[in-house]
Amino acid sequence: MHGEPYDIEHRIVAHGEVKWVREKAYLELDDNGVLLGGFGITQDITKRKLAELALLEANHRKDEFLAMLAHELRNPLAPISNAVQILRITQQGNPAVEQTTNMVGRQVRHLVGWWTTCWMCRGSPVARSSCKKSGSTWRRLSVRPLKPAAR
Repeated sequence: MHGEPYDIEHRIVAHGEVKWVREKAYLELDDNGVLLGGFGITQDITKRKLAELALLEANHRKDEFLAMLAHELRNPLAPISNAVQILRITQQGNPAVEQTTNMVGRQVRHLVGWWTTCWMCRGSPVARSSCKKSGSTWRRLSVRPLKPAAR
Protein backbone atom coordinates (compact mmCIF):
# COMPACT_ATOMS: atom_id res chain seq x y z
CA MET A 1 0.00 0.00 0.00
CA HIS A 2 1.10 3.55 -0.62
CA GLY A 3 -0.52 6.90 -0.01
CA GLU A 4 -1.11 9.86 -2.26
CA PRO A 5 -1.63 13.25 -0.57
CA TYR A 6 -3.63 15.96 -2.25
CA ASP A 7 -4.55 19.55 -1.48
CA ILE A 8 -7.12 21.27 -3.69
CA GLU A 9 -9.40 24.30 -3.61
CA HIS A 10 -12.71 24.26 -5.43
CA ARG A 11 -16.30 25.46 -5.35
CA ILE A 12 -19.31 23.55 -4.13
CA VAL A 13 -23.00 24.34 -3.78
CA ALA A 14 -24.18 23.96 -0.18
CA HIS A 15 -27.72 24.89 0.85
CA GLY A 16 -28.22 26.71 -2.45
CA GLU A 17 -25.08 28.85 -2.00
CA VAL A 18 -21.76 28.63 -3.81
CA LYS A 19 -18.97 28.03 -1.30
CA TRP A 20 -15.23 27.71 -1.69
CA VAL A 21 -13.60 24.78 0.11
CA ARG A 22 -10.11 23.45 0.58
CA GLU A 23 -9.71 19.69 0.71
CA LYS A 24 -6.54 18.23 2.10
CA ALA A 25 -6.33 14.46 2.31
CA TYR A 26 -4.13 11.41 2.24
CA LEU A 27 -5.43 8.48 0.22
CA GLU A 28 -4.45 4.85 0.66
CA LEU A 29 -4.20 2.98 -2.63
CA ASP A 30 -3.41 -0.64 -3.35
CA ASP A 31 -0.66 -1.69 -5.76
CA ASN A 32 -3.12 -1.37 -8.66
CA GLY A 33 -4.05 2.18 -7.71
CA VAL A 34 -7.48 1.25 -6.35
CA LEU A 35 -8.63 3.40 -3.45
CA LEU A 36 -8.64 1.53 -0.15
CA GLY A 37 -9.45 4.48 2.10
CA GLY A 38 -8.22 7.83 3.25
CA PHE A 39 -8.46 10.60 5.75
CA GLY A 40 -8.46 14.35 5.47
CA ILE A 41 -10.19 17.63 6.16
CA THR A 42 -12.39 20.05 4.29
CA GLN A 43 -12.28 23.74 5.20
CA ASP A 44 -14.69 26.50 4.22
CA ILE A 45 -12.43 29.13 2.64
CA THR A 46 -15.20 31.24 1.11
CA LYS A 47 -14.27 34.44 2.98
CA ARG A 48 -10.60 34.12 2.03
CA LYS A 49 -11.42 33.41 -1.62
CA LEU A 50 -13.83 36.35 -1.81
CA ALA A 51 -11.14 38.58 -0.30
CA GLU A 52 -8.60 37.30 -2.86
CA LEU A 53 -11.02 37.96 -5.71
CA ALA A 54 -11.73 41.46 -4.35
CA LEU A 55 -7.98 42.16 -4.20
CA LEU A 56 -7.52 40.98 -7.78
CA GLU A 57 -10.36 43.26 -8.91
CA ALA A 58 -8.91 46.20 -6.95
CA ASN A 59 -5.49 45.55 -8.49
CA HIS A 60 -7.05 45.53 -11.96
CA ARG A 61 -8.85 48.83 -11.26
CA LYS A 62 -5.56 50.30 -9.95
CA ASP A 63 -3.78 49.32 -13.17
CA GLU A 64 -6.55 50.90 -15.25
CA PHE A 65 -6.32 54.07 -13.15
CA LEU A 66 -2.53 54.21 -13.52
CA ALA A 67 -2.82 53.79 -17.27
CA MET A 68 -5.29 56.70 -17.44
CA LEU A 69 -3.15 58.78 -15.07
CA ALA A 70 -0.02 58.05 -17.09
CA HIS A 71 -1.78 59.22 -20.23
CA GLU A 72 -3.06 62.39 -18.55
CA LEU A 73 0.31 63.22 -16.95
CA ARG A 74 2.49 62.28 -19.88
CA ASN A 75 0.63 64.31 -22.50
CA PRO A 76 1.29 67.82 -21.08
CA LEU A 77 4.94 67.16 -20.20
CA ALA A 78 6.22 67.13 -23.80
CA PRO A 79 4.63 70.50 -24.77
CA ILE A 80 5.84 72.05 -21.50
CA SER A 81 9.35 70.80 -22.19
CA ASN A 82 9.15 72.11 -25.78
CA ALA A 83 7.90 75.51 -24.55
CA VAL A 84 10.88 75.70 -22.17
CA GLN A 85 13.27 75.03 -25.06
CA ILE A 86 11.58 77.67 -27.25
CA LEU A 87 11.77 80.26 -24.45
CA ARG A 88 15.45 79.44 -23.88
CA ILE A 89 16.22 79.98 -27.55
CA THR A 90 14.07 83.07 -28.15
CA GLN A 91 14.69 84.85 -24.84
CA GLN A 92 18.45 84.42 -24.46
CA GLY A 93 20.02 87.03 -22.24
CA ASN A 94 16.91 87.61 -20.13
CA PRO A 95 17.93 86.51 -16.60
CA ALA A 96 14.34 86.15 -15.34
CA VAL A 97 13.36 83.93 -18.28
CA GLU A 98 16.59 81.93 -17.95
CA GLN A 99 15.99 81.32 -14.24
CA THR A 100 12.35 80.39 -14.83
CA THR A 101 13.05 78.08 -17.78
CA ASN A 102 15.80 76.34 -15.80
CA MET A 103 13.40 75.79 -12.89
CA VAL A 104 10.53 74.57 -15.09
CA GLY A 105 12.87 72.33 -17.11
CA ARG A 106 14.26 70.82 -13.91
CA GLN A 107 10.74 70.18 -12.56
CA VAL A 108 9.63 68.59 -15.83
CA ARG A 109 12.63 66.23 -15.65
CA HIS A 110 11.69 65.38 -12.04
CA LEU A 111 8.08 64.70 -13.06
CA VAL A 112 9.16 62.52 -15.98
CA GLY A 113 11.48 60.59 -13.65
CA TRP A 114 8.74 60.27 -11.03
CA TRP A 115 6.22 59.12 -13.63
CA THR A 116 8.67 56.57 -15.06
CA THR A 117 9.45 55.19 -11.59
CA CYS A 118 5.77 54.96 -10.67
CA TRP A 119 4.92 53.28 -13.95
CA MET A 120 7.74 50.74 -13.63
CA CYS A 121 7.03 50.00 -9.96
CA ARG A 122 3.34 49.33 -10.48
CA GLY A 123 4.03 45.96 -12.11
CA SER A 124 5.41 42.72 -10.81
CA PRO A 125 6.75 42.21 -7.29
CA VAL A 126 10.22 41.74 -8.83
CA ALA A 127 10.02 45.16 -10.51
CA ARG A 128 8.69 46.75 -7.31
CA SER A 129 11.52 45.27 -5.23
CA SER A 130 14.09 47.02 -7.45
CA CYS A 131 12.39 50.42 -7.00
CA LYS A 132 13.97 52.40 -4.20
CA LYS A 133 12.99 55.75 -2.75
CA SER A 134 15.33 58.46 -3.96
CA GLY A 135 16.34 61.57 -2.09
CA SER A 136 13.62 63.59 -3.84
CA THR A 137 10.97 65.16 -1.69
CA TRP A 138 7.52 66.28 -2.73
CA ARG A 139 8.48 69.86 -1.88
CA ARG A 140 11.24 69.77 -4.48
CA LEU A 141 8.84 68.32 -7.06
CA SER A 142 6.24 71.06 -6.76
CA VAL A 143 5.94 73.47 -9.66
CA ARG A 144 5.01 77.08 -8.92
CA PRO A 145 2.85 78.86 -11.50
CA LEU A 146 4.62 81.44 -13.66
CA LYS A 147 1.72 83.86 -13.23
CA PRO A 148 -1.43 83.88 -11.11
CA ALA A 149 -4.30 81.85 -12.47
CA ALA A 150 -7.04 83.82 -14.24
CA ARG A 151 -10.17 84.21 -12.16
